[in-house]
Amino acid sequence: MRLDFVQYTSVLLALLLYGLFGQPTPDSVGVIEVIIALLLLFGAGAHGLSAVFVNAQNAGAPSRPLWFSAGQFFAVFGLSVPFFIALAGGADIKEVARDLIAFGFILLPLLYVHLFRDARGFRRLFMFGVVFIGVAFSARIFLPLALPKFGLPSAVALYLTITPAVLFSALYLLAASFLRISWRRGDVIYNVFYGLFAALIALLPIFALTYALQRASFAALVVFAVAGLFYILLYRPETALRLVTLLAVLVFAFLPQLQDVIMRLELKHVQVGLNSRGAELQAVLQLGTRDIGHFLFGHGWGALFENPAVGKMQVGYTHNLFSYYFFKTGLIGTALLVFYWGAIFRENLRLVRINLPLGLSLMLPILISSFFYASHKAFSFGLLLLLVCAIMRRRIDAPSASTVEHG
Repeated sequence: MRLDFVQYTSVLLALLLYGLFGQPTPDSVGVIEVIIALLLLFGAGAHGLSAVFVNAQNAGAPSRPLWFSAGQFFAVFGLSVPFFIALAGGADIKEVARDLIAFGFILLPLLYVHLFRDARGFRRLFMFGVVFIGVAFSARIFLPLALPKFGLPSAVALYLTITPAVLFSALYLLAASFLRISWRRGDVIYNVFYGLFAALIALLPIFALTYALQRASFAALVVFAVAGLFYILLYRPETALRLVTLLAVLVFAFLPQLQDVIMRLELKHVQVGLNSRGAELQAVLQLGTRDIGHFLFGHGWGALFENPAVGKMQVGYTHNLFSYYFFKTGLIGTALLVFYWGAIFRENLRLVRINLPLGLSLMLPILISSFFYASHKAFSFGLLLLLVCAIMRRRIDAPSASTVEHG
């Protein structure tokens, strides 16, 4: 059995287990987390683990993209300076581990992008694996409601919605439904049935996001659906009637629930506003600018502060990717992050121009997790970054390919 096949299988199995049993940010490491971690380490292999530090390339190999080089500098800094600050400051080892794990998640593109170079079908399976995580998390959210004796407590299950894979799965399946229903080739009945099946599955993560009253995610769903409708009207006007009919039926079928969700979202906005995000940023800036050392290098992994966004509890996270890394790694670490994240986001913009539905279904969860939620520490945030890099890197390695497959 080839080693690379075993690596592919290990990664896919890790995604399966994570979707069925994992949590975005578990309070403690259990058997499932250990198994998933071992599968991911084996999936990365020596090549992936060494790629974080080694610049040497094989003769004839394609040049590494900008995001890869930027990620290497970011990785070396993050694994040294804030770690030494944590050791010198006597930070809690559990908090340090949580920060390092989240740091490892954001580096997933460096560790796994090599797996996508030669395996034609792995990219599609990997993408379906990420979609599966979102759908499985959504199902687990409602499991305690249907079967109280099984699954997670409802309060914990609701926390599963913060993972960006849930929003990605909703958008991806919505795009698949729109495109298939309006497909101009093949059997009409088959296309409509396929599209309705994708829409039915998409309802699960959509209901999960609306149940959790995530305003940014709900807004992204609405914007994506409206943009998708105009996309079909513009590029497939002869088959757009099928989609318009489906959307009209869905709107009328769920109109009372939709009105209720909008009222609850409006009430939540009146009650909590921006959830003290401005005060959170101000607190981080005050801590980071009190002296030159903290300004340049941060407070290190494991550092905690009284976060106004969560009632001034002592926590080690913020609801913004960049303020989080400014607090932990200072201006230098944040600058390296900006170069790394910005280079990946540039690839995402290129993907939007090549494949608008797939590009947007990746871009919106990445943006929301980066700027509005603490889900930038989740495993699936790194998976989405990796997916962007894998899709665009494949185009570089195989320039003869005419298109990226549509979601």
